[in-house]
Amino acid sequence: MNWFNFLLSLAIGYAIYYVLNILYDLYLSSPKPTSQSDSHEIIIPRPAAPVKVSLASSEIKVSSMIPSEQYPADQSSTVLKSAQLESTGGVSINELFSLMQSQVIEYTKAIPY
Repeated sequence: MNWFNFLLSLAIGYAIYYVLNILYDLYLSSPKPTSQSDSHEIIIPRPAAPVKVSLASSEIKVSSMIPSEQYPADQSSTVLKSAQLESTGGVSINELFSLMQSQVIEYTKAIPY
């Protein structure tokens, strides 16, 4: 058996398989008689007309607004300080390398860049 005969028999096998699948699907999807109670209808409701709604100024309650006395502008007196700040934020990559060389920080693996 050469390649041509093998591929030809493989193509014929696939063609027969797909034809049988299509015939089987057509047989299953053939229309069957249904009674009125079995029919399902989808009823799409008609859209309602939009209605413009406005809020009258007399309906606004002033008591629902948050009074400014509850939240003072200066809250620094209520904040508890735990310790003096030792860090001022992030460092640049050059400062990071200089800190590693001076062994101020410990690094466990190489930095990918």
